[in-house]
Amino acid sequence: MKISESRIYNLGRELLEHRGGSTHGWTQSLLNLMMENEPFRLASLRFVDVAPTLREDADFTDHAQAYFKHTNWLGSIVGTKLPAQSLTAKLVAPLVRRNIKSMARTFIAGETVSAGVATAASLHTKGLATSLDILGEAVLTHTEASAFTHSYTEAIQQLGQAAPNWTTNKPYPEQDKLGDVARANLSIKLSALDEHIIPAAHTDTVARLTEKFSNLLRLAQEHQVYLHVDMENDALLPLTLDVFEQVLLAPEFKDYPHVGIVCQAYLTASDQIFARLISLAKTRGTPFSIRLVKGAYWDYEHAHADQQGWEVPIFSDKAATDQRFEELTKKLLKAYPAIRPCIGSHNARSLAYTITCAEALALEKDDFEIQMLYGMAESFRDYLVEQGFRVRVYCPVGDLIPGLAYLVRRLLENTANQSFLRQHGRKEADFATLLAAPVPTKPEPEAPNTTFINRPLLDFSKASARQQAEHALTDNRKRLPLDVAPQIGGRLTPGSETWQHTCPFETSLTTTRVKGASEKIALQAIEQAHTALPKWTKLGASKRAEILNKAADLAQERWGELFALQIFEAGKDWIHADADLAEGQDFMRYYADQAIHLNSRFQPSSRWGEANTTVYEPRGVTAVIAPWNFPFAISAGMISAALATGNTVVYKPAEQTSGTGLKLCQLLWDAGVPHDVLHFLPGQGETVGPTLVTHPLVATVAFTGSKEVGLAIHQQAATPCDNQRYVKKTIIEMGGKNALIVDSDADLDEAVPAVIHSAFGFQGQKCSACSRVIVVGNAYEPFMERLTTMVQDLKVGPGTNPINHVGAVIDQEAYRKCLEYIETGAIDGTLSAQAPLPMGGEGHFVPPTIITDIPSDSKLATEEVFGPVLAVFHVPTLNAAIDLANNSPFTLTAGLMSRHPQHIEHAKTRLKVGNLYINRGITGALVGRQPFGGGGLSGTGTKAGGPDYLLHFTEPRVITENTMRRGFAPKD
Repeated sequence: MKISESRIYNLGRELLEHRGGSTHGWTQSLLNLMMENEPFRLASLRFVDVAPTLREDADFTDHAQAYFKHTNWLGSIVGTKLPAQSLTAKLVAPLVRRNIKSMARTFIAGETVSAGVATAASLHTKGLATSLDILGEAVLTHTEASAFTHSYTEAIQQLGQAAPNWTTNKPYPEQDKLGDVARANLSIKLSALDEHIIPAAHTDTVARLTEKFSNLLRLAQEHQVYLHVDMENDALLPLTLDVFEQVLLAPEFKDYPHVGIVCQAYLTASDQIFARLISLAKTRGTPFSIRLVKGAYWDYEHAHADQQGWEVPIFSDKAATDQRFEELTKKLLKAYPAIRPCIGSHNARSLAYTITCAEALALEKDDFEIQMLYGMAESFRDYLVEQGFRVRVYCPVGDLIPGLAYLVRRLLENTANQSFLRQHGRKEADFATLLAAPVPTKPEPEAPNTTFINRPLLDFSKASARQQAEHALTDNRKRLPLDVAPQIGGRLTPGSETWQHTCPFETSLTTTRVKGASEKIALQAIEQAHTALPKWTKLGASKRAEILNKAADLAQERWGELFALQIFEAGKDWIHADADLAEGQDFMRYYADQAIHLNSRFQPSSRWGEANTTVYEPRGVTAVIAPWNFPFAISAGMISAALATGNTVVYKPAEQTSGTGLKLCQLLWDAGVPHDVLHFLPGQGETVGPTLVTHPLVATVAFTGSKEVGLAIHQQAATPCDNQRYVKKTIIEMGGKNALIVDSDADLDEAVPAVIHSAFGFQGQKCSACSRVIVVGNAYEPFMERLTTMVQDLKVGPGTNPINHVGAVIDQEAYRKCLEYIETGAIDGTLSAQAPLPMGGEGHFVPPTIITDIPSDSKLATEEVFGPVLAVFHVPTLNAAIDLANNSPFTLTAGLMSRHPQHIEHAKTRLKVGNLYINRGITGALVGRQPFGGGGLSGTGTKAGGPDYLLHFTEPRVITENTMRRGFAPKD
């Protein structure tokens, strides 16, 4: 079948030359300015996003002035020219609010279901079909999911009652092949039906969504209403497809035709998705609709994939998306009548192509429909109706605040550089260019990467990753318990102390049986490490780097056993277990690369006739004393930093995670680290710790753990002992009392999940975990309402099941301490929320807990709580919040959730912590991207995973040579 390009051009030109639709006055003039001025566009989008949360006129005007620093820009938002002296809150705020509401009404069809139904009836009189879409906040709690479900139910009932009474002089819908049911049309998002959408817990999530979607479709059948399932971001795609397929093949729905789904052409896998949907239609035997669109999450998908190190799931080239759109349009029209084709576009080329293709296939005008967004491309819409095509208008309905995310996406689409509407509206391209067939740009071949790249985390929304995790757990559980003993110089050297460690969430399962080292064994390890130092140093940085990179490769090969051990031994969930392994591999590769270039990066200046050189030599034997909470990553980081710089290592893992420590050493030995260079010394801290810290042959002590132990090590190491010939270096990383500030204008859709993840991820057992939230001004009540409800909805249970948000703390001692802090908080303040614990069973499960109304000097406000306990404070101003956040001897991490540009800059200056995070969670630092470490009583300020970390493991020597000889000196 040949598609006529001349026919496409002629149809497209008719569309472009047609005059019709509404003019939106101020909105259009604002859009024009956004298209002309990129800084103004960015400021406008961000201000429109925050404006509805600003309740006070003064606050509103303050934000407006912060975003629109130029008064002429502010005048554009106000809608009139303002003299500088007129910038008062009483004048500016009402005008800007009015104009934002006007803009919202351009793209949002009503604030209530009833209003949306009324708009649909009005559009119907113009010969337009409609589909209502309920807007809303991100679903974080069961209350919000219930509210969405209620709105969908209400819409189904109202549409079912109202639509049969709509009348029109136009041919639609009385002559529509779908019949009157095509009038009552509702679009839904599956993610709005449930608060526990967890891609990693695919089976459980699909089961719950299948039940909830079935309930809605059952109601739609009763009222003869059409339901259309929208597509969202790529992570939800597998869930959405599986739920849609299961419901449509169920006997009670198999014969119901009034249902459909979206296919996004910008997905590189869109052709495979389309083929799956066609196959479903043939299997089902009853037609359903496919709405073909290009896709609305372009920026998010690109940025998210780039941050995660994943393959981008969408086309980066707009022409490639347009080309795929045309390919799928042809397939979709060919699939009629097994599929009911719906083409969603505001692009004249795409619309003309659709009509031309349909003509070539001899389809009737009502065999397919064209869909457009409310308020967009209305001249195209009206032309198509006049030509007798069925056009359906996608009508968003909802309050202004939750509708803002939708509105911002529409503004982005309208004003983006590659937007067809922009190019046409601004006359940036002629007809021939606008209507030309899309020709994707050939991507430039990527140059081989020579710099460090983080190991991507596994994407558990993909079936292959979930199967990999499930197999690892099943296979490696059988190998427990693991026997662990000291290995000195490659020889197993069992000590006298023995203990067992049990699984935190299944205490009947023994994970490790440990024979701990004695003081005598520790002495042997130190002496052998000292003897091996010269040969390891002589090996050179490049060869040592090869070994560390090989170790990182082996860690990936042995991912399954390391992953399972993280979960069974440390009590991690899938995501945190994989992240720990990825970070450990990153440390190995990063420090290997940094060590090779260490001498070239830090060189002093020289002059003619004078050569100055700095040589970085290893300090000597390094004692590495590791924590249990990141048993692979932090151990790998400290060990590989020492090894990369030519030091030898005596390594003591935490008592609770000695098994992971052993596996780490084994892969380092197998990669080529000599056994006399790295010694494995599991043992009780009280037994071997003092020996490692005070021995005269130990030059460096690298420690991560509690403040009490860290300060004791620092003090002991500072006192030279007999025969000690240098000052010991201590690299100490300790705890935090980390605060996250929620500003009065914060986006709660982002702030609440950020707090939950930062406070309760891995049971709050991170030195970077959020233990204090400080809420500013009138954000407190809405924030607390959503936070407490979300906490009460958290699922607590074993880390083996990805449906659980929070697992068990590491051991009985940690469990006892957490409960003591909760009891203290309940006495000093108010216990505002707790998550329910699993019924029966075993394990050290502590309920995620929110405490409020505590004084600033309470133990809960000042001491590190290594568990899922969060204190929330309410303060009047940002400065008060910063003062409270800074009022701690710990200075590890902190965060700010704010949409005020000046507040963000202010916090950057005043929040004195090692790692400050803006508008994101405060945990999860990545090697090479967020070098990690704090000062104060949080540590020695060392930035692990940063470019200067290796300097702590070296002794620099400067060599100055006079190169002048009898009046002659080489210049270079």
